[in-house]
Amino acid sequence: KVLSGVMNQVLEGDDWGPGLRNSLELTEALPDRLSFVCPWVEEHAADGKMVIELEQHVKPGSGVPTAEIKMSGEDSYRPLPVVWEDEDREERVHLKLGILPPPGSRVRVSYYPDPERVPASVAVFRWDAEEKNVTLEKDGQKTQLSQNSLGVTVTGLKFRYYNCFDQRLSEGDDIGREDLPQVTAVEVTLSGRM
Repeated sequence: KVLSGVMNQVLEGDDWGPGLRNSLELTEALPDRLSFVCPWVEEHAADGKMVIELEQHVKPGSGVPTAEIKMSGEDSYRPLPVVWEDEDREERVHLKLGILPPPGSRVRVSYYPDPERVPASVAVFRWDAEEKNVTLEKDGQKTQLSQNSLGVTVTGLKFRYYNCFDQRLSEGDDIGREDLPQVTAVEVTLSGRM
């Protein structure tokens, strides 16, 4: 149960931290450490304008952000069409909304941040062999994932990396920066004892 919970945190994440399935790209790939870029999600209050400015820098070449709107008094979001307001995206991007949001509504936007200009978008899973701990580091916060009250010790975590042909990319699994775009699958091995 404990190992399943840790594995689920690594793969799926939760409300407090991202998982590998949320990753947009890898920025570091080692046997005991994996860094990845997470989608950036932000919320804006309706202010009577058709254009919103994003809080962070969008990665060059990425697609148009996705947007959703939650009307005042509703519990759920629904899709909202958006387009780029400006083509020059050296600075933060402006999005033009498909409709004028009514007062009291909220607009939620999700996009691919530029990890070089938005370091807070990068999350790191790390295995500490001495401490016997799996940690998630994101935006200056460090969360220990393997602590539990059931007396289970996590004894190992290892990442292996594969390309689109299901071939392992490196025996040592230290993937160089230039080879990171080749990684299409990550195998996660987790072990523990009681």
